[in-house]
Amino acid sequence: LDLLIVADAQAPGSILRAWDACGGVEHWRQITESRVSQLLYVDACKAVCAGNFDGIFMWSAKTGSIMWHAKTHMPVDCIWHSSAEGVLLARTSEVLGLTSDLLAWTTKPMEDQSFVKTEMRATAAAVKEPVREAQLIWKQTTSDMIMAVAFHEGHVYARIGLVVCAIDSLTGRQCWKRDVPSLPRLPTLPTFLFCLPRTGAVILGAGSHVLAWNAKTSEALFDISHCGSLLKVSLTQDQRTLIGLFRLAGSSVIVSWDAESGRQVCQASVACLGSNMQVSCTAFCGQVVYMGLTVEEDLRTVGSIQAWHAHCGLLWHTTCSEPVRSLWCRHDGSSVVACGWGLVHAVSAETGSVRWSVDTDR
Repeated sequence: LDLLIVADAQAPGSILRAWDACGGVEHWRQITESRVSQLLYVDACKAVCAGNFDGIFMWSAKTGSIMWHAKTHMPVDCIWHSSAEGVLLARTSEVLGLTSDLLAWTTKPMEDQSFVKTEMRATAAAVKEPVREAQLIWKQTTSDMIMAVAFHEGHVYARIGLVVCAIDSLTGRQCWKRDVPSLPRLPTLPTFLFCLPRTGAVILGAGSHVLAWNAKTSEALFDISHCGSLLKVSLTQDQRTLIGLFRLAGSSVIVSWDAESGRQVCQASVACLGSNMQVSCTAFCGQVVYMGLTVEEDLRTVGSIQAWHAHCGLLWHTTCSEPVRSLWCRHDGSSVVACGWGLVHAVSAETGSVRWSVDTDR
C-alpha cells in the first residue's frame, strides 16, 4: 500500500486520514473517541495501529475500518511492533511513567486463535462492525520508566530506568541485564535503542553516550562519549554507519561513526546560533538523514528541510511556509513528506524540489 496515514488532533479525540503518497489524494478518514499517542504500520495485518487512553486499536490501512482492540488498565503512551517476531508491545503508565507496564500481544493473521473475542462497535459512520479483542501473551510491571524497546532474533531489548535488559519475546522471561549508571535519569531526555543484525549488536544512544553490547552475551563492544546532548541516532541502510545528531550550546552537530568499531567518520555543524534554526525532527533513509527545522526570519517563523549524507555532509536544503513538525521518507527513498501545523508537503529526496502539498486547514 502506497499511503501516507496521519492523525490530526480534534478534541477530545483524533482524526485519522490516509492520502495517496504519490498524488496526495485522500482515501479515507476515521474519527477516534480519544486522542491517539502514535501510529504504527503492522505489515502482517496490512493495518495501522495506535494507542490511546482506552488501549490499542488497529484499523485497516486500505479502508480505515477498525479490525481489533486491546483494552488496558492504564493509558497507552507508546507502542512498538516487530514484523519478524510477530509481536506488538505497548507501554502503559501512570503519571510520568513512574508505574509502568510492558504488555505484549501477537500480530499473527486474523484467523489465529490469539484473537479470541468478537464484539460489535459503531464506527464514525455509525456502521456496526465486528471488532476482535486481542489476547495478552505476557506482561511486565516496573516502577522505573520504560524508555526504549528493540527486537532481534526472538528477543525484546529494553531500557528500563538505568538498566538495559534482554527479554524472551514469546514468554517475557528476562535473559540478561546490564546496569548503565552513565545513562541520564530524566525521562524527558530521548533514548534510542536498536539492533544491528549483521553483527548481532544492541546499540543504545542517550544523553551524551552511544553504547553497544553483544545481543546474546551482553558483552560491551564500545562506549562513545560526546560533549553535546543526543537528539537522534540511527543506522544507515547498509548497517555499516551510525549517524548521530547532537545539540551543543547554540548549535546542532551531526556525527557519523563506524557501526562495528565506534570510530568517528565525519562531523559537521547543522545549525548555529546566528542562523536562528532549530532541528525539530529527523528521518533516515540509506546513507542520508533528513532534518526538519524551525527557522525564524524577518519576524516570522517558517520551516526548512535539509538532507545530510553520512560521509559527504550537506546535500540540499529547501524552505516551507510552516515549521516542520514531523518527517517521513518513502520506503523506496524517492520522496520525503513533511508535516507542519496544517500543511503536508512532499519533496524529492534527491533534489528537495516540491512534488505536491496539501493544506488540511488545521
